[in-house]
Amino acid sequence: MTYIDRSRYRILDSISGPGLHPGEIAVYHVDGQSPVLYFWDHVNSTWRKVHKDGDVITVENILMESGSQLFQDYLVPAFSLRQGSSAPDLENLRDGLYMSAFNGTTTMEQSFFSIHILHDIRNSTNPTFHVHWTHKNASPTGSVKWNIEYTYAHGYELQAYPETTILSTTETAGAQYEHHITNDDDMIITDELMVDGQIIGRIYRDPTDVADTFADDAFLIGVDMHYEIGQWGTPERNQPFSYGNAV
Repeated sequence: MTYIDRSRYRILDSISGPGLHPGEIAVYHVDGQSPVLYFWDHVNSTWRKVHKDGDVITVENILMESGSQLFQDYLVPAFSLRQGSSAPDLENLRDGLYMSAFNGTTTMEQSFFSIHILHDIRNSTNPTFHVHWTHKNASPTGSVKWNIEYTYAHGYELQAYPETTILSTTETAGAQYEHHITNDDDMIITDELMVDGQIIGRIYRDPTDVADTFADDAFLIGVDMHYEIGQWGTPERNQPFSYGNAV
């Protein structure tokens, strides 16, 4: 057995056992007098915990222990968004800071983005978009409606990009300079995502929409996508992947 000792944690690279294959990653943690082994069970797509109490050896599902789900973020900061026609203006938010300000009176404004699906995504799960934004109105009334139009395709010539889907979320404009994060449940991605797939999308605000009633600029901070992780990565750089695929 070989390992890298980092304080109380050790990364093991040459062990085997139920659900664990040579070369896969596991973490060994000494908790007081009881050794604990964490490993990725690629057959069942879950982390497992093995520990011994006296003569009893117990195997537990780590994801079940933390509520059956572990989430991460794909981050698309506002300043990384690409601008084209009907782009939002760069306006002063406060002090010396400027952000993309989406119009709240007459003009539809939009920005464009893409997201690359990483190797830690969990099988057959549905990520969700959410929007980070703020405003500077001292006496706000009404709500902002954010819209995301996107299309998704697997990589490696496995799929062509289909017609786009539009998801929307509406949020009340809170206090001045408040950091708003929209509800994930409003923008659920139903496509079956796969490692190395790509999402192409745009975010836009249309103040003529009857649901958009905040008659002032909404400053976009970023577009994020929550997704469920199932492993640290995949053993393969390219498909076919032994786990991580959603197909």
